[in-house]
Amino acid sequence: MDDLENAIPDNRYELAKNTLFPMMFDYVLEETEEEKIKLFVNGFENSISEDYIDLELTRAYFDILHSLRISEITHFIDRFVPKESYEELTLNIPRYSFPVTKEEEQIKNKLDGYRSYLKNKLEQLGLVTYQAVNGEPYRTDTPITEFGHNFYKFFQKQ
Repeated sequence: MDDLENAIPDNRYELAKNTLFPMMFDYVLEETEEEKIKLFVNGFENSISEDYIDLELTRAYFDILHSLRISEITHFIDRFVPKESYEELTLNIPRYSFPVTKEEEQIKNKLDGYRSYLKNKLEQLGLVTYQAVNGEPYRTDTPITEFGHNFYKFFQKQ
């Protein structure tokens, strides 16, 4: 905690102490997946390092992070975040592998519904879209939205 406190610039100390830290702490206390706690801390550190702190956007990012399971975050990163963007974020999360035997193929087929659920959830949260915005996609190589890209960058270790 001392390292975190020392990282706060003097001109942000009161805002961090009275608003941002309690906000982050509330989410961390409710968190059941330990791996996500460092993402909340990264988001806190990144928010205090910005020139302008948008509390509503910070709360939205924390809400979305809280609503995603670590496996869904991994899916979002692996599937939608361009590879050059996520070298800094390292999570100790086991990757899912899909087996190749007939029995394992049957299990995979059952997971198709789960993948559809993930796709819909990420789209509902505004992290990805399968429709062009203003006639132009944010990126042509992935359906990640600008909001999804900024969400990812918010929790990335700087």
